Amino acid sequence: MFWRCRHLLPAVRPIALGLCLAGAALVSPAIAEPSREDRATATALFDEGRKLAADKKYAEACPKFEAAMRLDPGMGTLFNLSDCYEQLGRTASAWSGFREVAAQAKAAGQAPREQAARERVSALEGKLAKLRIMVSPDLANIPLTITRDGSDVPAALIGTPVPLDPGVHKIRVTAEGKEPFETTVTLSKEGGTVDVQIPALAPKQGGTSPVGTQTVSSTPTNTVAPTATTSPSTSPTDTPVDGSPRPWQKPLGIVAAVVGVVGVGAGVGLGFAAKSKFDESNQEHCFAESNRCDGTGLQMRSDALMLGNVGTVATIAGGVIGAAGIVLWLTAPSAPKQGATIKPQSHIRVGVNGTGLTLQGRF
Repeated sequence: MFWRCRHLLPAVRPIALGLCLAGAALVSPAIAEPSREDRATATALFDEGRKLAADKKYAEACPKFEAAMRLDPGMGTLFNLSDCYEQLGRTASAWSGFREVAAQAKAAGQAPREQAARERVSALEGKLAKLRIMVSPDLANIPLTITRDGSDVPAALIGTPVPLDPGVHKIRVTAEGKEPFETTVTLSKEGGTVDVQIPALAPKQGGTSPVGTQTVSSTPTNTVAPTATTSPSTSPTDTPVDGSPRPWQKPLGIVAAVVGVVGVGAGVGLGFAAKSKFDESNQEHCFAESNRCDGTGLQMRSDALMLGNVGTVATIAGGVIGAAGIVLWLTAPSAPKQGATIKPQSHIRVGVNGTGLTLQGRF
């Protein structure tokens, strides 16, 4: 796309180049295509990973595929990485990777690769180890912060079995005015679902109090975690739920998006003005065959070039500002409903795969 933009006529270049850059900026201004050096490095890493996997050295092969994916994502690399994860017993990571390969292959019209990926997905589903977090009814009106292995757990995942790689996982729960609660869960390679019940949290005491802990191990069948060692609260107090912590973010995002659209429009208008000035110089003051101009023609072409450059800057700036506004608007937190157990979290991720740009979010 950008190669074609650079090789257009000087007068038309500002218009087309501005539209090309603005289109890319409105999707994701921070993402760029891998450089040739990155692609070469990714290819070397991929080839080395294949050799290590062929020798069954999967613990060494997986980091090679991961590094190649970071530099130059592609379906082939992701398929091999998912296979490597499966060989190491990381069933959830492998299952997720094969699902993504199947979706990308379907979008690209690659039926054989899609079929191969879906067969691997089906074979893994019966081996998945899952974790389900349950919350005590005593915590219904208390805003909680729940993390799993250091990452926030959104409210929508409460009560839902989530596939995770086998091994040890740490759950931590905190709430204002309450003692924190921690539990360690071990998921089995044989699969199955483990339920972790978050008990009522004890009121915070003066001085330093030990954190309530428990340890749960999974089995191939459904297992319910034992009651935590923390003492239940005798009279939990409802904590009022505040509104959005950033009420300014959504209005600012809308204003920035409008300003961006205006900037792009102004840039396109200046580009057309530049082309008009260039065409006018060819009518009486310049000779297209020899590309020679008199004094007036030179001035007109200079004016056309200046208008084109200003138009390009306005278009690019408008696209970047507009894209920032859209991101601000999409990620603006909403005011939680009264009685919500956990403050909802917003997440947005933009990435590049083998078929193009992807935008994923949870709001």
